[in-house]
Amino acid sequence: MPARDTPEYPLGNDQKNGNSMASEAQETKMGEMSASLLDLQKKIARLEREIKSKDEQILASEEYARIVGNYVATCEFWTAPQGELIYISPSCESMTGYPPKDFFEDEKLLTNIIIDEDLELVASELKQMVMKNDPAAHLEIYFHIKRHDGKIRYIKQISQKVYGQDGVYLGRRASNIDLTSLGVPSDIPR
Repeated sequence: MPARDTPEYPLGNDQKNGNSMASEAQETKMGEMSASLLDLQKKIARLEREIKSKDEQILASEEYARIVGNYVATCEFWTAPQGELIYISPSCESMTGYPPKDFFEDEKLLTNIIIDEDLELVASELKQMVMKNDPAAHLEIYFHIKRHDGKIRYIKQISQKVYGQDGVYLGRRASNIDLTSLGVPSDIPR
């Protein structure tokens, strides 16, 4: 059989070029993935810094609120719209003789310490204030409480409705001031 002339194809070069092209494509894809991962890592690091900054701001805000709430001379409290106690300042103990935990454990303690002669007036005034549609409605009332040790204290309470940023009614906030050492002025309404 006569030898045929077969064209020579540089198979080795084509295979090499094909492998080289695949290898380059793979390297390009891996480079793009590495760049994407690097971008993702940078974004995660930035988000972590932002979260840490927000956490620090929240902690500072909480610390500020705690200091203001815990170191006031007046007895401050906040009740929810349904009447349950949300917050009462530690100063309640020096005014009433009861620590804050007692007020949380006994939901009626806030009203039970008001002497009987003043209870109806306080309940009536609070009901009127809560029923008003005026968001700026506030109340200033004077009444007596009986401390845990049996001593009577003369209290001025200033309370107002509390609303969230979205305008939702969140309850009532009150400041109670012990006026006992000043005596009961005759011109104070009872």
